[in-house]
Amino acid sequence: MYKKAEDINLSFLLFLQRKAALSFAQKSPELCVRFSHCIRKLTRVERQKIKDFLLSSLATGGIYMQKLIKFLTTNPLTFGIISLLTYAFYGAVIGTSLIPSFLFIRFIYNLIDLEQVQGVILLAISVGVSIYMYFITSLVVFGIIERILTIGFKPGKYKTTSPVFARWLVYSGLHIILLNTTLPFMTGTIWGKMFYKILGCKLGKNVFINSRGLHDSYLLEIGDNVVIGGDSNITCHIFEGDNLILGKIKIGNNTLIGAESYIMPGVEIGNRCNIGIKAYVRKNRKIDDESMIMAVPGMDAKDIVKLQRSVEKGE
Repeated sequence: MYKKAEDINLSFLLFLQRKAALSFAQKSPELCVRFSHCIRKLTRVERQKIKDFLLSSLATGGIYMQKLIKFLTTNPLTFGIISLLTYAFYGAVIGTSLIPSFLFIRFIYNLIDLEQVQGVILLAISVGVSIYMYFITSLVVFGIIERILTIGFKPGKYKTTSPVFARWLVYSGLHIILLNTTLPFMTGTIWGKMFYKILGCKLGKNVFINSRGLHDSYLLEIGDNVVIGGDSNITCHIFEGDNLILGKIKIGNNTLIGAESYIMPGVEIGNRCNIGIKAYVRKNRKIDDESMIMAVPGMDAKDIVKLQRSVEKGE
């Protein structure tokens, strides 16, 4: 069922349906009771027919939605309009994050006299403080908006013409803004960890994150006493052809992720592992407890082949 409906994000639709059903039940309890009695009288075959009809309707709607998205993104005019609307949305999110900073500067401005040197110095200091106020508030605001955009996202394969991909693209744009403005200054701080928790990342105790490269962290689970090295790239998404691939990543307790390592979707790393500097872990790989993964050093190609053959022979 999930494969048939993956392009229309069935989980997100069911979430909305449950909300609507709850609201209807609160407003019309008698109608809900009658409806439930009618459903109980149906045979198993009749229930299956209704289920198949609903699934086919969802799938048909998904096909029409794919065609609509394809038209909107391939037509230069509509694509330009959508881009401008998206930029306006991004600007609104940034502006919302700036509100506390502007209120703080306005408060200080009303207290000081710019004709005096101390007033100018105080204003300059308040501007510097407001910048870091923006860093903190943007982590909260961006985190909440990004979490809303990714509600219902599950591991799977999604076409670039699907509604899931459209939502992911908007989320990705927001995340890139934060990736290049705020996160470089908040890496390794409690505020950075707060941001990932808002996104839905499952963080254990005593985790140290020294990298901003945690992508799609709503699918990421990190155990206790884990260290994420500088500039490591832990990404829960990749592209294969015209498909977006989302996959969970799980990192066990007491594990070290070396600097500039690259971990792909679907990877499960056990406890007490050591992922070396610049190591590359392929997608869907499971690493046993107490394993040590190292990057291939700069070697002659012939030596690498000999090394690989000796490992295969068990030498």
